[in-house]
Amino acid sequence: MVRSPARVVVKMNQGNIFKRRHPALEVDDSVTFMLDLIVITWVYVETKRRDAQAAASTSSTSAATAAAAA
Repeated sequence: MVRSPARVVVKMNQGNIFKRRHPALEVDDSVTFMLDLIVITWVYVETKRRDAQAAASTSSTSAATAAAAA
């Protein structure tokens, strides 16, 4: 079986507050039939990433506060 080279069909561009650019998903025309699945998956993964980031930030702040109190 011959495998074709991988190609990017969805690309996320993060926003830049200094350039006034909003975050965006660039989607190849070949996958527009499943655009709803792509967006829902992206929202789910992004939410999980932000939750984990917030939890890590909270735990490091709590650890620093506890160390300072000791």
